[in-house]
Order: sequence, then structure tokens, then C-alpha cells
Amino acid sequence: MNHLSIICCFNNKNKLKKYLLASPDIDRHEIILIEDPDSLPKGYNTAITRAKNSLILCVHQDVIFPHDFFTRLFHDLKNIEEQCGKAWGVIGAAGVAKDQTSLGYLYDCCRPLKNGHIFPSEVRVLDELFLFFQKDVLHFDENIPSKHHFHGVDICLLASKVGLMNFVTGAYCLHMSQHKNKRKVDQDYIDAYNYMRKKWWNFLPIHTTTTVITNNEHPKQFHGVDCLCTGNHE
Repeated sequence: MNHLSIICCFNNKNKLKKYLLASPDIDRHEIILIEDPDSLPKGYNTAITRAKNSLILCVHQDVIFPHDFFTRLFHDLKNIEEQCGKAWGVIGAAGVAKDQTSLGYLYDCCRPLKNGHIFPSEVRVLDELFLFFQKDVLHFDENIPSKHHFHGVDICLLASKVGLMNFVTGAYCLHMSQHKNKRKVDQDYIDAYNYMRKKWWNFLPIHTTTTVITNNEHPKQFHGVDCLCTGNHE
């Protein structure tokens, strides 16, 4: 089995133990835990410098990887590298393709999400649920003015900018936290949105799993920043 470094920034020890650390086979890989960092990008980057392996998997504390997850993930990686060699950027559980199609294969809070697509499937951006990439190729932008918004979108766009391809994997996982949809966008989200809008101006519009980043100062769409199942994953 290939080995990777699994990184989790957590703020709830009970969820961490109940979900992620209870995943079968997870202890076969290096696990790096960062408790309540100033932001996820800062926490992830700190952990990446400590990682012993060349493959990195950043994941939320409330995710369970089933017994065959790593086998399926590396099977997809083999298929991806047969297609594009090492020119792949980020692999994740759900994302949005260039044609604005939402793709995902996972259990999220309240229902399974699976599209009629063959995985792995190329996407433009990914949700942050988990992000799998090569250690020496990419890093997170610590200047995003948010603790946990848009870092996944940003690293995917960075990958695309340097000619790398992003993919949704067929490695099924479970996202266990139940979230309530938010009717009001918090300022932290708006600040991060506008940072992304300015940084990636020449790439607009950018369809993500929670909103569409446009030249407008306010999110054009708002599905609920914490819950994948509010998106269009039919």
C-alpha cells in the first residue's frame, strides 16, 4: 500500500475520535493533528512542513473513511496518472466541473450523494471536505481573510493556473456532521469571497460548491457554506 500523511485541524476532540480516528486502516498512515489553528491554511501548511510522505491528505474532523477508501483512492490515482502523469493537482470528494456540473460521491449528513458520472472525474474546483495532493507541488494561501472558507477553491485554482488537473474521486467517504442552512452570510465569508474575487479576477466566474464568485461584491448564490447536501448533487 502507498503511504500518505493525513492532516487534520480540529476543534472538537470527541468528533475527531468518534469519526476520523475511528476510520479503518487510518493508522497505517502518518497522522498529523493540529488543534484549533488561527486558520486552516496556516494549520495545514504548518503540518505539511512536518509531513514525512510525499502525498498529503487534508481532511475535516467529522469524516469517516470506510475500510476500502485508501485502496479506491490509490486505484483512482493510478488511473489519473495513466491519463496525465504527475500533472494532477488536487483530488477530493466533491466539486464543480468547468461546465458548472456539481459532482460528488459520498455520504453527506442526511443522504448519499452520487452522480451518473464515471469517477475519477475532472473538475475545476473542489469542496474542502478532504483534499489530496502532492507535498512539494502545492500549498495553501494563508492570506485568505477567513479561518475556514475558500482555501480549497484557491488551491484548486492555483493548480489549474500552473497546468495541473483536479479530480473528484470514486473513493467513497462519509461526512457525519449535520448542518443547518444559513439564510444570512457571515462577514468572514464575505471577506474571503471578496479576497478570492480580486485574486482570481481573470478567472471569473468561479462556480463552487457553496456559491458563485463573480465581479459582484456579494455572493451571487448562497447554498449554505457548511453543507454539501444543499448543493445540486442529484
